Amino acid sequence: PEWRLDDGIPMSTAMVRYQESLCRMYRTLTFGDDMPVGNTEQEVLSVLVSLQRGTLLIVAAAWLQWRMLVSAAATAKQSVSHESALGYLRHHHVSSAMQLKVLQTLKDTSALRRQQEEFHKVASLAFPPQLKQSVANELWSQRLMTLDLILEVTNWRPTFVRELAMAVYEEVVPSKVVVYSIGDASDAAYLILRGTLAVTVYKSEEKVPDFTPGMWVGEKALVNPRLPRVKTIVCTMLCQLMVVPSEAFQKLLAQNELKDKFARLLNERLWLRLCGRGG
Repeated sequence: PEWRLDDGIPMSTAMVRYQESLCRMYRTLTFGDDMPVGNTEQEVLSVLVSLQRGTLLIVAAAWLQWRMLVSAAATAKQSVSHESALGYLRHHHVSSAMQLKVLQTLKDTSALRRQQEEFHKVASLAFPPQLKQSVANELWSQRLMTLDLILEVTNWRPTFVRELAMAVYEEVVPSKVVVYSIGDASDAAYLILRGTLAVTVYKSEEKVPDFTPGMWVGEKALVNPRLPRVKTIVCTMLCQLMVVPSEAFQKLLAQNELKDKFARLLNERLWLRLCGRGG
């Protein structure tokens, strides 16, 4: 049996009509000799439909060409930027091995960082403050509350997590790059969004398993930013990390008059693993 459309027109007839419409569109746009004069309402309607389809095709083609030009311009700009960075290293006689490491880092992270830069650029220019707050809340609030310490403080003051979300940002770290080293200041806590982190140096001889997506690293920074790191953490692959600055966390505690209550919580419940194994 022949396929038919919902209105009963055979598929073969519909395809012939569509082909005729495309031909009519071409003749109409190019003012061909056999362009329909439009003596009847049906012929006029056919011309209008053809023009509409032609306009849509032209707009679609123009948009695709514009996107290709924008992409080519961004690639060219990125290449120039990378070459400038390598030129600087060569000028200062940095080793070839280090230059290759820098080039690999730029290659691994450039696409994700370009997306971040474009988003933040648009947000800073076009987003009203309320929309910025809403976007940050949807991006980070649920993830923030996966840490018991932040969840506890949010139970005291429900607006705390939304305020903290405004200070959170995402960081892209290439493979084999150190996130922090033993002895560094505890300036941030990290939630792994993508990738795997490994402990390479640890004061203890205890074997520490790798950290995987959904796990927190370095959350001790939120307890006391003055405490030095006790581990060295390295990315084993390209990683995306949610970064919670310890300074912003402590500042919000003070603004909400929660410092004393937070200190009592640490004294009472620190044994409940409010600090994780990330160091």
